Amino acid sequence: MSNPINIGLMGLGTVGSGVWELLEGNNSEVGAAKFLQIKKVLIQDITKNREVDVGREVLTTDPRELIEDRELDIIVELIGGITPARDYIMQAFQESKDVVTANKNLIARYGDKLLQKADEHNVNLLFSASAGGGIPVISALEDKLAGDNIRQISGILNGTTNYILTRMKEGLEFAQALEQAQELGYAESDPNGDISGQDSAYKLAILSSLAFGLWIDWQKIQVQGITDISSLDIKVADKLGYSCKLLCQADKTGGNLSLSVQPAMIPKNQALAGIENEENAIQIKGEYTGDVFLAGPGAGSLPTAGSVISDIIKIVECAGDRYKSVNFFAGGGPKSLNLLAGGRQKPVNPGQQQKIYKKTAGSDVSVEDNDLDRSICFSCSDYYLRISAEGREFSRQNLEEFIRQQQLEIKLFKDDFIKDDFEQKDFFVLIARTVGRGEAKKFCEKIRQNENLTLESVYPVRRENKED
Repeated sequence: MSNPINIGLMGLGTVGSGVWELLEGNNSEVGAAKFLQIKKVLIQDITKNREVDVGREVLTTDPRELIEDRELDIIVELIGGITPARDYIMQAFQESKDVVTANKNLIARYGDKLLQKADEHNVNLLFSASAGGGIPVISALEDKLAGDNIRQISGILNGTTNYILTRMKEGLEFAQALEQAQELGYAESDPNGDISGQDSAYKLAILSSLAFGLWIDWQKIQVQGITDISSLDIKVADKLGYSCKLLCQADKTGGNLSLSVQPAMIPKNQALAGIENEENAIQIKGEYTGDVFLAGPGAGSLPTAGSVISDIIKIVECAGDRYKSVNFFAGGGPKSLNLLAGGRQKPVNPGQQQKIYKKTAGSDVSVEDNDLDRSICFSCSDYYLRISAEGREFSRQNLEEFIRQQQLEIKLFKDDFIKDDFEQKDFFVLIARTVGRGEAKKFCEKIRQNENLTLESVYPVRRENKED
């Protein structure tokens, strides 16, 4: 193999091992992989037993052996976290090295600043694996949908929480489902980042930044995790024709952008409701394209590694003079194509990744702050409510009279007649439609103020595909 692209791999965990397997394992001579070579791997402990067979001469604990090696072309950062990953990436830029990362925490928090530094040093930073794992959602936003006016992104972006909610629908309690997810490797020993919704918020911030053309502060996203969800609510929702999912959603309305991560009830006739176990899915609504739906493995060693390698290939294809000796299409046809010839382009994705760091201020789109009840979603006007009443039988008619007395613009269009299916009978479930989020907040406040009523739970509900 002549003139391979030399890669410095930082981290040999789940994704790092997948990258090694794809580039140096049994399939390393297939397709573009045969032009890519991992020259050095940064790890913490050389003596540790690993899932992949890596020669001792390739391993190092000194990051300078990667960053300062002039023969290394691309750094792949897969160590995760903020420190020292951010420092290593900055140092790589200073050494004129392109960087590929799957670090969602780092990109969500400091992506705009990192992209600015990459621009200053005339190098590239790509992060397709940071959101969606093996689902090509970032490449879709950068390429196929770059000319569209994106109106909404919604999806299931965390496999751990989706697995837990799937098991709870089947009868497990939260703690049991979490334990099972950990045993199967779907959840970390410390699962807080997943079950709190923070992991999903990071991913939503990254996707929204690319879709809407300004860098999103992830801390402005309304976030509610799944730790307070009752298995009773999941079972009741299932009976009423809904699936409970940790829904990520970003809506652009005029000049305002609303973002939320929270449990929501999704009608079973919608595609997102059918995404089960550890799978992820993203639905993108464009003004011109319409609905685009992508689903698949949102994590995992090989799917995520595949996204990392796709970014490497994109850099090599577009970077021009530095990599022009490589021809992914050489030999095998009557005419050899070389997509890599020509001058270096800066950046690889001028329409998306590299421009958005400049739009953190002064954009024509603003991110709304949310001072409402954390259960009241920005873009939703339908709500699932479970209410218990003390001391007397409570009915739909009682509740309708209560609403009339409060002069609230609330419509009850679905209630439950299925309490006999459950051991607990002292509750009333309904789906309420409001004219806006302000009315929803007022409704919840009025219920909480009533000494005879207890609002046990409230979750947003996606509208049916056809109006009820």
